[in-house]
Amino acid sequence: MNIFVKILSRFKPSIRIGSDGTPVFSIDFQESLTAVKVDERIANLSKVHHDLLEAAQATEQLHQEAIATKEDLSTLRDRVERLNKDKKTSETVLSLDQESLARLLADANKLLKGRSVLVGILIGLITGFLSSWAVWYLTSQ
Repeated sequence: MNIFVKILSRFKPSIRIGSDGTPVFSIDFQESLTAVKVDERIANLSKVHHDLLEAAQATEQLHQEAIATKEDLSTLRDRVERLNKDKKTSETVLSLDQESLARLLADANKLLKGRSVLVGILIGLITGFLSSWAVWYLTSQ
């Protein structure tokens, strides 16, 4: 504010009455503005312009980093949710009684054993049929 008052104190304001009777305010800039001061102001304005451009670029860079961080945070939140679900499932499985877990594994093993026998029989029948057919085909011609 002091700088503003100092700048304004250099000017000489004048008030006169216009042709329509209204007051006309004017400020004499000729005394306070010299070529050197104008050049200094232009240089200062150029510096301020350059600083503002750098600040705008820095702001844009911060904006892009914030967007990237937000996306990373979203991905990490999804992973944490998935891990929490897996943790709850693991805790549920670990909290089962050992006997019930053994029965569960035994039942699964019986199912796999029965399926394995069935798959073995089917593979044996199919390969036996194919080999018999190949021998018949080769010997009949």
